[in-house]
Amino acid sequence: MVRESLLELSVMSIDPVNPVGNRAGVAKSGGTQAAKNGATSASFDALLAATQASTVNPERHATGAAGSPPPSGSISDIARSGIKIDEYFTPKLGAGLPPLLLPTRANIDALSRDVSGKLRQFLADNGIPSAPSQITYGSDGKIQFPGDYAYADKFEQALANNPVMESELRTVNALTSHFVAMQPSMAFSQAYGAAQSQAEIDAVMQKYSYLFSGSTQSADIALTFAPNGTVEPTANGKHYSSVNFRA
Repeated sequence: MVRESLLELSVMSIDPVNPVGNRAGVAKSGGTQAAKNGATSASFDALLAATQASTVNPERHATGAAGSPPPSGSISDIARSGIKIDEYFTPKLGAGLPPLLLPTRANIDALSRDVSGKLRQFLADNGIPSAPSQITYGSDGKIQFPGDYAYADKFEQALANNPVMESELRTVNALTSHFVAMQPSMAFSQAYGAAQSQAEIDAVMQKYSYLFSGSTQSADIALTFAPNGTVEPTANGKHYSSVNFRA
């Protein structure tokens, strides 16, 4: 639980609402194209690059547009990292924190497949006849079940007894939340990087002004459980990768 909490805090330390920092100020003050290109936070650019590459082609390792790697000490595709998922989520005394899982489609999909493959046995081992239709996590981090789910207490206790499953579900939820929250910023970053004139920069800033006004949308994230055992991350009731925000 401590490892997972620190993992989530590390992901959340990158602000998806204000990805460009001083770069926006350069555009608003009419700075040069060279200044525009040099002012972006390198760490966020690397994270955007990793997420963008995974979104376009989740089958490959993520790199930036110029071949730049993801941030040091991070994993953009755990399925190709050589790290076993169960081992990643198993605390090891004195081992320190594991590499950071980036909020990429590759990681979300790999973890979703893994928990889907474990779900039937997890339910059987704990005498739970059926999974809930979905689970969510409150602002306090506590798991939440549908009101009509009869085995909520039993499911929650089973997770308490299986910290790997508990951490893995929580991480799928956290990565999905950040992946979805980053999409408007990613669109802004791409449009801003492609702008070739001050007029185009101004147009991009106007189009995405809501990112800097505090009026960004927040999606409702849930993990749904299908009758066949498939665990699917959703945002606003749809598969997380299909959610569209205003341009």
